[in-house]
Amino acid sequence: MKTMITLLVFMTTCHALFSEDLLNRSITLGISGVYVYKDDFGGLAPGYGGMITYNYHLSEDYLLGINLLRYELHPGSNPGLMSFSYGFTFQHFWKKSWGDLGNFLPYLSYSILLNQGILAGVSGRALAHNTRIALGMEVKLEQRHHLGLEGLWNYASYGYFGMDGKNYQNAGLGLNYRYSF
Repeated sequence: MKTMITLLVFMTTCHALFSEDLLNRSITLGISGVYVYKDDFGGLAPGYGGMITYNYHLSEDYLLGINLLRYELHPGSNPGLMSFSYGFTFQHFWKKSWGDLGNFLPYLSYSILLNQGILAGVSGRALAHNTRIALGMEVKLEQRHHLGLEGLWNYASYGYFGMDGKNYQNAGLGLNYRYSF
């Protein structure tokens, strides 16, 4: 009897893991390049970054993501800024009822993040609130695989190292890969 129950649980778990109908989670990996157009640090250079997000599929049109890590580096800046971000992302896809676009999935995403910044030549770290908005397009390669391109905007406000209100804003392009399971 124990063998039958174990086999039933195993088969149900395998069906849930490999069934195309039950894709309710995903992992997104992304890279981005950003151009800083406003900063109070006095000379941030363009930067690049990467991110990993764990997503819950609330429905076919909505994802709620937990940003496990978002990294941004501005090499060549004086002073150089490196930041790590954690937080939440809400992603809204084009509804099929608005018009079927086939394998093309336009989206709008909004993120609220907590930044931890490290400024070259300054001891300590700073915390910031970061708002990130992206407008993009995913292409559904297969049921589980999506490739996306997005335009993004970031605003971060640091209460930084004893100084009030050090802010920066950047815009950029991101390339994402999302695997659903």
